[in-house]
Order: sequence, then structure tokens, then C-alpha cells
Amino acid sequence: MPSTEAVPAITADSIVGEAMRAHPATTSVFLRRRMHCPGCHMSAFVTVREAAANYGLGVDELVAELRHAAVPR
Repeated sequence: MPSTEAVPAITADSIVGEAMRAHPATTSVFLRRRMHCPGCHMSAFVTVREAAANYGLGVDELVAELRHAAVPR
């Protein structure tokens, strides 16, 4: 029986580790942007907004790219 639990949407305030766990395809976005979030122990605590700021990226652009990657194909 499929799960009826909703998968959380990705926002600027999403925790990076939770976003990658809920949407595994987003891992490739972080890697493509040369972000070390996959495998980093801090991903359990850092928001997408904070990660974008740490890497000098625009948060809106990063969120849009993560959301695009999270869409099931």
C-alpha cells in the first residue's frame, strides 16, 4: 500500500539533510554546484538559505533548482 504521508516541499528554510533524504535527486544539484552538503555532518542542521549564503549562491535560484530536481519523473 503506498504511503499517504505528504513529502515536504523544499523551501529556503528546509534543512539540507532532510531535503536530500525526502528528495534523493536533489543530491545531484548540490554536487553539480560543487557544494559539499552531501556527506557533510552539518547538513542535518543547516538550512538551504544558510547553505546558499555559505557558498555565495542566490537562495531563490538554488531553491528553484532543488524543487525542479525533486519532481518525480
